[in-house]
Amino acid sequence: MTEIATQLFALVRPQFPRDRVGLDLSGWKTDDPSSWTANDWILEHRGGDDSSGLLHSSQTFEGTGFVVDVRLNTPESRAAVTAGTGIDVDLASDSIRDHLEKQGRWNRIEASLQEGKWLLEVNGTAVDWDPGPPRKGVREGLLLTASGSVDFCNLYVRDARESH
Repeated sequence: MTEIATQLFALVRPQFPRDRVGLDLSGWKTDDPSSWTANDWILEHRGGDDSSGLLHSSQTFEGTGFVVDVRLNTPESRAAVTAGTGIDVDLASDSIRDHLEKQGRWNRIEASLQEGKWLLEVNGTAVDWDPGPPRKGVREGLLLTASGSVDFCNLYVRDARESH
C-alpha cells in the first residue's frame, strides 16, 4: 500500500493506510476553489444544481483500486470518481445508480483489481462493471467530479507499485 499524504485522507479500513481527510484543501487542485470546502474530514462541493466541479489530488498513483464514501444531497446531485490508471466510476450510470442509498445518505464505493479483473461494490453489493484493462505504468491523481451538492470522505487509493 502507498502511504497517502496525511492531509488528504482519513482512516476507515484497516487494509488501507492510516491517514486523515478534509482538514483543509491543501494537496488538492480545483477548477473552482469557491465551490469546494473541507469540513470535519468531509470534502464538500456546494455548487448549484447546474454547477459542476473537479477536485484533483496532487499526489499520483498507479491505481489498482479505491474506496470512497459519497453523499448526494439533492435529487440533481451527480458524482464520479476516477483513480490512478483510468478507474472511472460514474454514480449516474445505470449499473450503479440502482444500488445507491436515498438522497442525503452515504454510499460506499469500492473498486478493486483482482487477478486482472475489475470488481466494483456499491454499498456492499457487487455491481456489473468493466472499465477495461488497467493502463500499466500510468500514474494519475484521484479525481472527484461533482455536480450540485455532493460530499466525499474516507478516500483511499491502492497503488499498483505496492500491491504485489
